[in-house]
Amino acid sequence: MKSSFFSSLARIGHESRRFVAITAVPALLSSAAAALAADPAPLPVPPPITVLKSSHRTAHGLIFTAPKITGATTTGTQGPEIIDDQGRPIWFQPVADAALQATDFRVQRYHGAPVLTYWLGSSHTGAGHGEGTDYVLDESYRVIATVKAGEGLDADSHEFHLTPWNTALITVYHVVPYDLSSVGGPVDGQVFDGIVQELDIVTGRVLFEWHSLEHVGLDESYQAVPTTSATPFDYFHINAVNWDDDGNLIISARNTWAVYKLDHHTGRVIYRLSGKKSDFKVGTGASFAWQHKPVRRRLEHDPALRQRVEHRAVARHLGTSRPP
Repeated sequence: MKSSFFSSLARIGHESRRFVAITAVPALLSSAAAALAADPAPLPVPPPITVLKSSHRTAHGLIFTAPKITGATTTGTQGPEIIDDQGRPIWFQPVADAALQATDFRVQRYHGAPVLTYWLGSSHTGAGHGEGTDYVLDESYRVIATVKAGEGLDADSHEFHLTPWNTALITVYHVVPYDLSSVGGPVDGQVFDGIVQELDIVTGRVLFEWHSLEHVGLDESYQAVPTTSATPFDYFHINAVNWDDDGNLIISARNTWAVYKLDHHTGRVIYRLSGKKSDFKVGTGASFAWQHKPVRRRLEHDPALRQRVEHRAVARHLGTSRPP
């Protein structure tokens, strides 16, 4: 891939191959032909993606990516893109506005049918999060739902998760004035409140809302406290929300190095996994930090539940880390 682009890749299984290769490609070819007939101008060319290593052992399915323009001096196209194992484009949605970026592009299910979802927006308050809108596309690549955060807030880029009961779980970053003197910061400081919203996709009504500042203290953060009031304290950095099999929620906060289980009705923190106030003991020699995307998995031959954390990251003192 050319250096002017970066992407986060997600390999999707057999269902999404059916979704794209059987249903979507004819629609793509038909629409492309119609566009060419109506307008001789060339269609936007997807950014070239080079496969550096390939193997017959790779999982079955297509690859979902969202190439991005990384600076004002770079050129090319950006947007959600589906490619095969050789890097050949299957579908591409160009984003013409260089100020916007797409992320969290994947296949989900809505009312029992497979759909494509992604976030589109930009960041006005710093890198690592954003303010934008979430989109749901059907098998013909038509937008069938547009989801915005409620209560005057903006949907963040980290999470847009469709639930089995056809609602949407999203993350939100909201800057609020805050006295940071208790953790060594300015009295007239600012802090990012990490927010979870569950939304009715059709009406946009907020069904559930949770605020980190109401449940998790600033003293639980491992993030350095800003020395100036102009810089908001990103003490929590929410980066994922998912449902548990009992109907409650599981969220992840990068900068407290912890996963939280929340009561879906009251918002109460049921447990903390890792972090400064963990309800679980981490084994000797183990380290748990900067995690992302926690999900519950039931072991096939074991009735017990075990927490699996994808995109695992360890503390900097162990020598490796991952981006937010």
